Formats: sequence, C-alpha cells, structure tokens
Amino acid sequence: MDASNCMLSVIMPCFNHGIYLQDALDSIKKERVNFSFEVIIVDDGSTDAYTLTKLDELKAEGYTVIHQQNGGPAVARNTAIKNAKGKYILPLDADNMLTPEYINTGIAILEKGEYQVVYCTPVFFGDTGADARTFQSIPFDITELLAANYIDNCAMFLKEVWVKNNGYDTNIPYWGHEDWEFWINAYANGFKFYFITEKLFHYRIVAASVATQFKDEKKKADNQNYIVKKHHQLYLDEYLKLNYIRKKYTTDIKRFLFAPFIFSGYLLNVIKSPFKKAEERFAKKNTTG
Repeated sequence: MDASNCMLSVIMPCFNHGIYLQDALDSIKKERVNFSFEVIIVDDGSTDAYTLTKLDELKAEGYTVIHQQNGGPAVARNTAIKNAKGKYILPLDADNMLTPEYINTGIAILEKGEYQVVYCTPVFFGDTGADARTFQSIPFDITELLAANYIDNCAMFLKEVWVKNNGYDTNIPYWGHEDWEFWINAYANGFKFYFITEKLFHYRIVAASVATQFKDEKKKADNQNYIVKKHHQLYLDEYLKLNYIRKKYTTDIKRFLFAPFIFSGYLLNVIKSPFKKAEERFAKKNTTG
C-alpha cells in the first residue's frame, strides 16, 4: 500500500485473544470499504500458544505485527499509532468487529473537516447477561462525559488528535480508563465529536477481560481521581457553568407567577435560556481569560 494514499489505520492491540483475531480481520471487507486502509496488530506480550501461532501466520500473510512486552492497552495503542501511516485512526480490540459501513460513513464525516472524532453505537454480543458491562452511547455532551464515559475506544479520529493529546496516557493507575481520559483530553484540546446513531460495530463481552476490573470500586475511584486532577480546570469550569444554570432556573421557578411565560419563552427561543446564557458567559470568560 502506498503510504501517501493511506486514509485509515486500523490499530489492534492483542493480548492472548488470538482466538478472536480472524473474526476481527474478516469483519473489514476490503471490497466494501471505499477508502484505503492498513491494519496494525500489536502483540502486547501474549503468552497463549494459539495466539502466538496465529500472529506468526498473520505476519506471513503480510499483516503488520509488532511485538512488545506486556504494557497494557494504552501502551499498545501508542505503539501502533506511532507506526501508523493513515490520516485517520480507528482502534479495534482484537475481540471486537467492525462493519465496512462504519469506516465509509466515519471517514466521509471526518473528511468534511468540521469534526475530528466520530463514534457510534455498538452491538453487544458474547457473554451478555445481567452483569454484562454494557453502556449507552449518546450524542456528545461534555458534562455527561466528565461524569462517565459513553464513547467506546472504537471511535475514529484524526491522527492529529493523538499527537496533540500526547498519545494515550500511560500513567493512569489501572488499565481500562485510558480511552475515557483520551476523549476528555481531546475535548480540552479543542477537537469536536460527531455521534452516529446507527449500530456500526460489534462489542464482544468477554468474562475475563480488562473491563472486568471496572467492578473494583477502589481501582475505579483511583482512576477517576487521577482524571479529575489532571483535568481539574475543565471540571471546575463545567461545575461553575452548571451552578450558574441551576441558580438561574431556581430564580425563574421562585417567580412562580411568571414562570409559565418564562419557560414558554425558552421553548420558543423568544427568551435566551440559562443554558445559552451560560455558554456565552463562560465562552467569553475563557476567551478573555
């Protein structure tokens, strides 16, 4: 493949998930993808014999396979992206699957230049049950994102996002929240997000995976504290904005005789809502400050 014409790099960290690798690769149908792409597989210190044999087979078939000591998802993704030739990046875990439509739709959106990150809704399959770690993807809202992650790692983004973010943060105390911090960092660096409502990739629920540690409340709390401290100014700004909005609405409700007219004005866009006022007020503050 001509590196100068490579539009997309699909990066795949793999740790002992060789049994799923072929499914992931087969899900990317070259004849149905409208853009040039490459696949980079990073073996994150696998010890499973089947996985190691499968990786050797894929290397013989011409796939780019990079071996490294086990360092976790963030390190593996950074390694892959450092070697990526694509204008855009799409991380794909070795046990998940893409659809060609995701690539075609996502790149078409990114190429317009208004957005730098595109994500969609996943289809969950595998060990789905009452305790399965599923999540609800929603349209981008920074307030919601600061509270909890709803954007899966399998999101397409301009490689420049990774550059400006200084890569995935490898200093987070425990593996599993590096993608959440990456999206917060991307927002803080001025990048814009686009949400595709269609279900365009398949997320496999695996009983024994990095995600299972999300049930460990101490690890989860340690990671959250790390992220809040790192992005404390963004969290503070958002808190101040929400507090401003709460006070404005509380004032409106106390003026109960006029409240129906005021809220009707908000709905009809005749009166500027507290949300709009907050956006303008804090945007101005951030610009001048």
